[in-house]
Amino acid sequence: VGHLEGPIEDLTLLDGEDHFYYGDHGPDAFPVFRAVLGDADKTRLYVNPTTAAVLGVDAPARASRWIIGGLHDIDFAFLRVGPLREITALLLLAGVTAVAVTGTWLALKRVRLDLRRVRRRLAFGRQQAPTEV
Repeated sequence: VGHLEGPIEDLTLLDGEDHFYYGDHGPDAFPVFRAVLGDADKTRLYVNPTTAAVLGVDAPARASRWIIGGLHDIDFAFLRVGPLREITALLLLAGVTAVAVTGTWLALKRVRLDLRRVRRRLAFGRQQAPTEV
């Protein structure tokens, strides 16, 4: 986060995770102060009172969190409970595998069909060739 503008609209002491500050920040990550600024991006600043480490999360960082963290890493709060994340990942991987196998099968079928057509044309060309006497 570069230049910060705007007053602090909300200041909260978090004892647990929220959507943008969660368990991957280390064992001493909590408690943490969350300050929501009054700028256009509604920038969030997370300040660790023990280490004074500051993490800024603006609008592009929030979008990146949902696209990369959420969709790519399957990292949503409701999936962090129990084995739901692993089950969801396995189901998605099974679907991708089924699509890949189906695509490979169709491609091989098409190649086989094309090879048959080439063989027929070659055989037909040999039959039509004039014989020398």
